[in-house]
Amino acid sequence: MSEDFVERLVAAGVPRLTSKTPTTVEEIRAIQAQVKSQGHAVGNGLVHPDARGIAVPIRSSDGAVVAALGVVVANDDE
Repeated sequence: MSEDFVERLVAAGVPRLTSKTPTTVEEIRAIQAQVKSQGHAVGNGLVHPDARGIAVPIRSSDGAVVAALGVVVANDDE
């Protein structure tokens, strides 16, 4: 997401669905940086306290992202 998109999203108001829902530009940027460094996304309790979202890129043989896979599973670590 571009800086402008994130700023507009936050300005429009991100509903806090749980205590872990990111609602500021800084929180969203921190998550983006973590995802970029890890190469995958894990969101524990961001939308629902009992849910964990996991997303990974699907890459072609040359490394280009051609699709993504995301799942929601039970958040069993809390």
